[in-house]
Amino acid sequence: MVIVIKMVKPGCHAKSAIDLPDQRATLLPYSYQPPRIATPMTIELRPLNPIIGAEIWGADLVNLSDEQFSEIHQATVDHGVIFFRDQPQLSPEQQIAFAGRFGPVHVHPASRGVAAEYPGLMKIRTTRETDVAAGNRWHSDVSCDDAPPSITTLQLHEIPPSGGDTLFSSMYAA
Repeated sequence: MVIVIKMVKPGCHAKSAIDLPDQRATLLPYSYQPPRIATPMTIELRPLNPIIGAEIWGADLVNLSDEQFSEIHQATVDHGVIFFRDQPQLSPEQQIAFAGRFGPVHVHPASRGVAAEYPGLMKIRTTRETDVAAGNRWHSDVSCDDAPPSITTLQLHEIPPSGGDTLFSSMYAA
């Protein structure tokens, strides 16, 4: 199980896939400054590259201490995208509780006005026969809203051995 958090800082909106046809992620060099850490971390942080992304190890997302959550929040701000590998599957209540620690849980525009057992939780399923998958082109999540969510949490249950990759880019480094 992989859980991913993407951070969108307030006031920054990426262009949608419609505005960026045939774009590919490009990692541009820039002056990387590692994040400042004032105290020893209780979790392990492994940056994936100097521009975007880090893995966090040693975190139990269901039973996070306030100190661990603070470290995760800061890592999300510093790295933009955070990956938690080898996590147990979170129940809908657990995923909503985890996301809620970052702030109010946002209800996706496609889910508004629809009765939902878990408001703010959107299940996306694809199979080999799926022709079009949600978000299969470059986009930023819910940037169409006046006040888009500051983070998105994704919980991946089945990951193919190859392909099916989700790519992330940094509009700050662009």
